[in-house]
Amino acid sequence: MQARAAQVWLCDEAGLPRALQDLPAEWDFRHGNALPDTRLDNGFTGWDGQSIISQPDLGYELHCQATGSEYFLVFCPPGLDFFCFEPVSHPVNAHHLPGRPGLKLLRQRESVTLEFSLRYKDLRRGS
Repeated sequence: MQARAAQVWLCDEAGLPRALQDLPAEWDFRHGNALPDTRLDNGFTGWDGQSIISQPDLGYELHCQATGSEYFLVFCPPGLDFFCFEPVSHPVNAHHLPGRPGLKLLRQRESVTLEFSLRYKDLRRGS
């Protein structure tokens, strides 16, 4: 997976973000990195809205693009062959984090938009 983030939220025992830190090497997806074999259930910040999910053994990539999102969540359960990648507008539990990062409080009739698109690329054909 490739996704440029600046930092990661570390979680407490309840799975809620508690501290923001620099990316450890195994979670640094800025230049592409394999997903870890250990549990990963964290939010990342400073995202540019671009990511690539590569499955070269299956012959494809997914090119992802999001607008309205500076954050993404990744969930990788150990021992299972799936993961979740989710663009979000703010970290989990932002209402209770100092400064309410990413949280946009809306007044009546206001709205916010987050768009997410996926483009399939066949690595066997190059398109």
